[in-house]
Amino acid sequence: MGLRSHFSIDDHGVAFQHREQVPVVVIDDDLSVRRSLVRLLGASGFEVLTFPSAEAFLASEVDDARICLVLDIHLGGMSGPELADHLDQQARAIPIVFISAQEGSLPADRAARSETIAFLRKPFDEGVFIEAVSRALTLSRY
Repeated sequence: MGLRSHFSIDDHGVAFQHREQVPVVVIDDDLSVRRSLVRLLGASGFEVLTFPSAEAFLASEVDDARICLVLDIHLGGMSGPELADHLDQQARAIPIVFISAQEGSLPADRAARSETIAFLRKPFDEGVFIEAVSRALTLSRY
C-alpha cells in the first residue's frame, strides 16, 4: 500500500523494479490523534509524516506532488478547508481525506472537488479510513 513502482535497466540490460514509498501527510492539531494515525497507518505499511497545523505543513519542504493529505477540518489557525483552498489557488492538486470530531460537515463546494476523496467523522472505522487513504494515494501525482 502506498507504494509506487518505477522500472530501470541495470548495466547488463536487465529491467528491475524500484518500489518507493509515497507518504501520507497527517495534519491535525491533536497530538493523540496524530500518534494514533501514525500507528494505524504504519501498521498498514504506509510512510507517515505529521504536522500540528496547516501553517507548519506549508512551511515544510515536503514534495507535495507525491503525497496525500489526511486533514482535520478544525485546526487552530488556518482550517483544513482553508488550507485546501490555498493549495487549489496555487494549482497544487493533492488528494485529501478530511477528518473531523466536531459537529458540522465539510462545505458542499469543497466536498464536490475532485481532490476530496472522503470526509470521515472521528471516531471512524479503521477499514474505511485505510481504504480512503489507499484511494487517495492512487490519485497522487508523480
